Amino acid sequence: MAAATKTLGFGVTSSTTYEAPYSLARKFSTVDHLTNGRVAWNIVTSYLDSAARNFLGNSQVHVPHDTRYAIAHEYLDVCYKLWEGSWRDDATDSRYKLSGSYADPAGVRQIEHRTPFIFQAGTSSSGRTFAAQHAEAVFLNGHAPHLVRPSVDSIRDKAESLGRPRDAIKIVAGLLVIVDETD
Repeated sequence: MAAATKTLGFGVTSSTTYEAPYSLARKFSTVDHLTNGRVAWNIVTSYLDSAARNFLGNSQVHVPHDTRYAIAHEYLDVCYKLWEGSWRDDATDSRYKLSGSYADPAGVRQIEHRTPFIFQAGTSSSGRTFAAQHAEAVFLNGHAPHLVRPSVDSIRDKAESLGRPRDAIKIVAGLLVIVDETD
């Protein structure tokens, strides 16, 4: 699809709880490269027991709620370092040291954007704090604007307290469309 389109974006949902950050960061870097930056990551922390069984084979090891968000913060810190500071394998080759340089500046990989576009949907206190620090967009469900407004304000207040502009986080509201008569 990436080769056949020029404007279509690609969104992937992936958990921070059960996959190693290096392998996921590498996958996103590959898709980011193939799509010229048209990839988004919907971050989830996998709250279902079925996810624990799927990844670990034992529902008894399900990770508690706030611990999952602590893991997610650390996970993103690792991913940021991998995405924002990747060097070509030979960037610190001995030939550069012989010339008095530590590394070849051309070996430091630059991308024109920070990371994949980051979505998040958690609305618990931990989820809102995580979104305020990391997300560019947040999924929220609510049947009316006045029901969504408290979560929007809370996330944006937290973002502002962390030094981010209030409008740095876009809100994607869930919507249920009924296109025919119902019972």
